[in-house]
Amino acid sequence: MRTLITTIAATASIIITSCSPTQNTTQTLKGKWLIINANGVNTANGEEQAFIAFEDSGKVYGNTSINRFFGTYTQDGQKLTLSDRGTTMRMGQNPEIEQAVNTALSNVASFTLNGDSATLLDASGKQALLLIRYDNPQNGHDATTASLTGQWLITKAFDHPTSNSENTAFITFSPDGKINGCTGANKFFGSCSIDASSITFSNIGTTRMFAGPYQDTENAVLKALDEAKSFSINGNQATISDASNTIILILSRQ
Repeated sequence: MRTLITTIAATASIIITSCSPTQNTTQTLKGKWLIINANGVNTANGEEQAFIAFEDSGKVYGNTSINRFFGTYTQDGQKLTLSDRGTTMRMGQNPEIEQAVNTALSNVASFTLNGDSATLLDASGKQALLLIRYDNPQNGHDATTASLTGQWLITKAFDHPTSNSENTAFITFSPDGKINGCTGANKFFGSCSIDASSITFSNIGTTRMFAGPYQDTENAVLKALDEAKSFSINGNQATISDASNTIILILSRQ
């Protein structure tokens, strides 16, 4: 069993004061991005890899999983407008994925960035597209692997629902293999290795706030991270299983 590395919150170089998910933004979407999720539909089973690319000239192009698309975009701060969009008209497999991508592209109104992942939002602030940057060699170009990138709520660990936890239990997967999140009581951080549908977590560290009545749930989350061996994704839900293929974590995409 891997050793859990604990960090005392009072003496940590960076004091984490809450378990609320956070997000940092930068300035530009320029470059090529894999489309991982469109309106709740995972794109991993598309005929081709869905992607979108933003050029310096204001042109945008990509693939909806079957057809190529092209058009223009304007960016004003975090506001984003896609316009003059055209597509090829080829038939293909899993058209529901293409339909979800096209609908999401039509509704984009703004975006947020978190490292090498981006979320394109509709006018109501709801996620329309989840993207991962293609240009960074560290990310790889495997849509199955990339599909975990982003933030997920932890809804259940073994037999412990997290809905009654003190804080929101969640886990965030970064494209560089780092993870961070909350057990429902304490912050955790560490590394994650993914190979196709296999997954392992390592170097897990936590803060040491008093968990009180939520200790059993926190223990279950940490035990699940330690025993994780595989994962699967179905739309906005992911499951993580142990070596015997028993589901030990249930996640819901934020």
